[in-house]
Amino acid sequence: MIKSILVVDDHPTVGYGTKAILERSFNCHVAYVMSGKQAIESFQGQRYDIVLCDYMMPVMDGISLARKLKVMQPDLKIMMYSGYELDHHYNAMMEAGVNAILNKECSVEELETAITYLMRGYSFLPSTLINKLRLPGFLSSVRDSELHHELKFDEEDIQLLQGIVNGYSNKELAQLHNRSQRAVEYHITKLYNKVNVRSRMQLMRFAIMHQLVHDDMEQKQSV
Repeated sequence: MIKSILVVDDHPTVGYGTKAILERSFNCHVAYVMSGKQAIESFQGQRYDIVLCDYMMPVMDGISLARKLKVMQPDLKIMMYSGYELDHHYNAMMEAGVNAILNKECSVEELETAITYLMRGYSFLPSTLINKLRLPGFLSSVRDSELHHELKFDEEDIQLLQGIVNGYSNKELAQLHNRSQRAVEYHITKLYNKVNVRSRMQLMRFAIMHQLVHDDMEQKQSV
């Protein structure tokens, strides 16, 4: 039996509308907050059966919030919903403890079904995602996309990584990017720390393995 649900959405129209639907459908206490910070605060002295959380929110996104809430209440059921395509965030959401994924354009019946499944101990995933998971290489491409997003590589990082993979020395990279050699060396050290490697070779392997750059050596060998 559902006793309490929390809706987290930075759009009041959507948030209050969802709250009203859930109150009618499940006849339980439904609270609504507009941010991850308010959601965390609402857990002080309060338990919820389910949190229905928007993925795209300012300051703290849905995945970050899910991680924090699962620490506060491990048995919490979390449903992520969004108007955006969430396929490429699937692994990150599962690792954060998300139990269900739903599109904001879903029907009331789909929302009710998803919540009922959660309370019965099941996960709820869209069939489009299930079909994609059957395709070879999908999960690996998802992981690479999530890694790129999680580590926040900027254009300067990628250009430097590409230069390293192409075999340029630090002096050549400095000339190529109109920077001092010391600045290039400092940037490379930051990349070592970012991806947790200790050598230039390990950094090259990391960049190629996760498809952050083009492996020009392979292309030359195939010509």
